[in-house]
Amino acid sequence: FPTRRSSDLDYVVVQAIKNIFAGEEIRENYGPIFFHSARDDRQSRLSKQYWFDCQCKACVENWPTMHEMTQDVLNFRCHECGGNVPFHTSSNMPQLKCSCGQNINLFKGLKDLSDTELLAESANTELQANRLEKAQDLYTDYLKKLDAVLAPPYPDYYKIQQSIWKCIWMRFGNRVI
Repeated sequence: FPTRRSSDLDYVVVQAIKNIFAGEEIRENYGPIFFHSARDDRQSRLSKQYWFDCQCKACVENWPTMHEMTQDVLNFRCHECGGNVPFHTSSNMPQLKCSCGQNINLFKGLKDLSDTELLAESANTELQANRLEKAQDLYTDYLKKLDAVLAPPYPDYYKIQQSIWKCIWMRFGNRVI
C-alpha cells in the first residue's frame, strides 16, 4: 500500500496512508499501485524489476482497479472473527451473517457510514483551504471510521488514501521530518 518515505544517511522515515491493525504486516509500495494497474501487469513489472512475486492482499484477492470499482458491493467487517461480509446495495435483506455465524447489524453499519459524510466534507474543505495538517487529521479520522465498518476494496477508501498522501507530500515533500 502507498507510503511516504524519506531518508537521511542514518535512518528512513515512513508514514502510512492507511490504518494498520494489530498483527497486520506492513508492506512497502513498489510503484505499480493496484488501483491503477491490473494484477498481471503489476506482478510482471515487480517480478522483472525487483525479482519477487507480490503477495499483498490486493494481488492475492485480485482486487479491481479503481475504474472497475463500483459502490454496488460493500464488504462489512465482522467484529467477531475479522472477516468480511459482502452486501449488495441492491439487496433488500435487512440482516447479514458472517461465515463464523455472527450477525452483522446492517442498519447500524449504514448509519455509521452516513455519519462520516460531514467528516469527509470537513476534510475536503481543509485541504482546499491549504490547512494541510488539519485536513490530514480529518482524513485519517474518516478512514478510521470507515475501517470500523467496511473492508476494502471500495472507491472512497482509495480516494481518502490519495488525499492523505497529497497532504503529506504538500507538507513535507521528500525531506526528513
